[in-house]
Amino acid sequence: MLTDALQSTQVTAVSCPDRALAEALAWQPRGGRGRLLWITGLSGVGKTTLSASIHARLSALQAPVAWLDGDAMRRHFAVSGERLEAATRLQLAMRYASMAAGLARAGAWVVVSTISLFHCIHAINRRRALDHDIGYVEVLLRAQEEMRERHASDRFGGPRVGHELPAQMPVAPHLILDNDYSPATLRRLTDRVIRSFG
Repeated sequence: MLTDALQSTQVTAVSCPDRALAEALAWQPRGGRGRLLWITGLSGVGKTTLSASIHARLSALQAPVAWLDGDAMRRHFAVSGERLEAATRLQLAMRYASMAAGLARAGAWVVVSTISLFHCIHAINRRRALDHDIGYVEVLLRAQEEMRERHASDRFGGPRVGHELPAQMPVAPHLILDNDYSPATLRRLTDRVIRSFG
């Protein structure tokens, strides 16, 4: 059950019940006490750079913004020496989602940049947003493969998502954005996300 997954970060399965997934995906963005912006995509697409730009812009507007970056959080949870198999990645994603929802429930505007490509995580985010009146926007960031590989930062060991591990791309992201790594594109993507987020 989805409720069981919400109550535990010790998840070893990498799938969600179909009924729970369908229910969560039926939710649409709306306003709430806090906001949660979930930026996902394969390694190297520019999630951290885009999130940093969004965080800086929101901070300049004096919004109560917090930024959770997947690479930094992995170091915080002291898993850099572990091989990041699918089960470990899912456990980390569950922690990220829980932290982000907790901050949003407290009224923060939370920006999360993470791979975390599990349908179950996307469904849990939407379910939590619905249950706790959190404004939620899910962004899938993409880039051409050759450029993405040059920028990839997934250096934590073990199989890579989108290579040795399958990537469960979001079924119905609110925004799908293509990155070419130019400063002009970064400004345009930042503007577009903030319009959706605010």
